[in-house]
Amino acid sequence: MLKRLMAAGAWLVLALAILIAGPAAAGGDFSFIAFGDSRGHYYLPGGEADQAAMMAMFPKKKPYYKVKFHFDPVSKQLAWAYIKPKKHKPAMIITYANGWPQLLREPVESVERVVMRDAGRRWVFDMVASQMQTAVATGSGPSFALHTGDVVVWGGQGNTLGTSPYWQRFKLQLLDKLPPVTPALGLPCRLLLAIGNHELYGDPDINGIITTLPCMQKLGFSRKKRIYSFVHKGCRFIMLDTGKRKGKNWWSACCPPREEQFVQLEKWLQQAVAEKARQVFVAFHMPVWCKGGRGGMPARESPHPILARYADKLSITVFNGDVHTTEAYVVDGVRYLVLGGAGAPQKLATPKPKPGYPEELYWQGARRVEEYNYAIVKVSGKGLSVKLHRFRPGQAQAPFALVDIFQ
Repeated sequence: MLKRLMAAGAWLVLALAILIAGPAAAGGDFSFIAFGDSRGHYYLPGGEADQAAMMAMFPKKKPYYKVKFHFDPVSKQLAWAYIKPKKHKPAMIITYANGWPQLLREPVESVERVVMRDAGRRWVFDMVASQMQTAVATGSGPSFALHTGDVVVWGGQGNTLGTSPYWQRFKLQLLDKLPPVTPALGLPCRLLLAIGNHELYGDPDINGIITTLPCMQKLGFSRKKRIYSFVHKGCRFIMLDTGKRKGKNWWSACCPPREEQFVQLEKWLQQAVAEKARQVFVAFHMPVWCKGGRGGMPARESPHPILARYADKLSITVFNGDVHTTEAYVVDGVRYLVLGGAGAPQKLATPKPKPGYPEELYWQGARRVEEYNYAIVKVSGKGLSVKLHRFRPGQAQAPFALVDIFQ
């Protein structure tokens, strides 16, 4: 009897210790993956006799200046295409296999370079799936993933899982290879998405996302409410929607509009303070800070002032995409990681210095090279580790590396 009482007392003490320690201790160590911009280029199935139908697959609202198809002389299937988007834009040379783009080359600073290869995107998908399968088998490693948007090219060739070749391919090559969701995960999905602008082209009602990732609705995501937040092991996750870029506006989301999202963002950050969140992770598509490509969003549309106000109370990391490059910043105590290297055509031009702009911590002014990557984020106690696993096909002697970010 005495032994049973002592055992019961020990369990009570342990339970009280967990409650007193709070979510940081109760949550335990965990890790997840963050990546983005995994779309390729247009799917063009057909042969030499189908040229008119292939040309009709391009968006009507985005006419191309010049397109030429070249076919295999034996199979008569599309072998490569010359595509010039606009008169003043560089032409792309895209090789094809079974209608899918395999390699995209275009001039970068007057030198023709590979800016996209299907093998790089498939490497990201295979590694993400493999690491998550290993984590389930061993109990150690990333158990879920965040995607910062631009999963598909567009919805004009079908905008549901049943009709879209892009969503079907994404499911086949990644989603079907992820471990099944179990109660131990504590989340309804293995992959969680922030909407990219390409998910909206030809699909303003986001049928592709709703039919491919219906599990996100369990977190409050819907056609009318495209932002959501959740707590996982003592950390607050916030997923926003920048919408489709319209003219000079970078943040043109409808559901809700930017102003309402910013009000909700502040409420979620206040909740994170009240919860004593171990970490706060915020994901949305358009980048706050970026030097590559078309750069970061203008100050008038940026949520940075809101995030910076909480940097002394919370440990905040922001994941962005859209620009098809990788960059890292720490601004006013907030960490920003642009993840655009999961398979979309890359922006490899070396950007010119911008006076007064925050220091870029990844390339640090070096010449940019073709690279495919994803981030592995690990939370230990109240500590944080972010490592970038990258693949650089042009560096044959050492193509793979694991790089610490925000050291």
